[in-house]
Amino acid sequence: MIKVILIFLITFESITNYGQEIKVVNGDTALMNQISVLTDKTYEDSTIFDLKFDLPEGLYKVYISLDKNPIIEGLFNENRKRDSTWVYRNNHGLIKEKICYDNGKESFRFIYSIDTSNNLDKIGKLSRVYFLDNDLYSNYLEFDSIGHLITQWRYSNGITIITNYFPTGIIESQGKMINGKKDGLWFYFDESGIIIKTLEYKNSNEINTFKF
Repeated sequence: MIKVILIFLITFESITNYGQEIKVVNGDTALMNQISVLTDKTYEDSTIFDLKFDLPEGLYKVYISLDKNPIIEGLFNENRKRDSTWVYRNNHGLIKEKICYDNGKESFRFIYSIDTSNNLDKIGKLSRVYFLDNDLYSNYLEFDSIGHLITQWRYSNGITIITNYFPTGIIESQGKMINGKKDGLWFYFDESGIIIKTLEYKNSNEINTFKF
């Protein structure tokens, strides 16, 4: 895995909707240090930093070079809070993540899978979506490589309801987890939607099996 640490230069130009557009391109370390922080994220062929969460109003765009799409693009509002949709791209300019903010609070997160092994122009496919409520993940969706929903997690009051799907959209299994462990009854179905068995769990240990 290659970790690329880039050095940038900030330039400013006015823009009607956002007060100013802040472009960040290869260059000045001191200026980049004022607006960026290292993160605990590691991406293959991607940067390992993000912008700070408290910056002056403006539309910020971070570039490797100006002839490519920005690798980070996001808006700070008049309250110095992140707002609207932030876009993160890999070093080839392909979208890997989108995060939606409302006055500093994250509400949605979209994760894209990218395979550049054979074709650098291949479009990333949506693989995961996270929904947040009061800074907690309340819902999670996962998709297969061709866009079929395969898993949904719904979290509330310490309990996670998990539903797995066949590519046809029919439920494959459903049950709950408490503190990350299977608990209670889990229901399993065939591809026609007919229930075939029920398993009962306690702390992820199977304690009963009911077949139909």
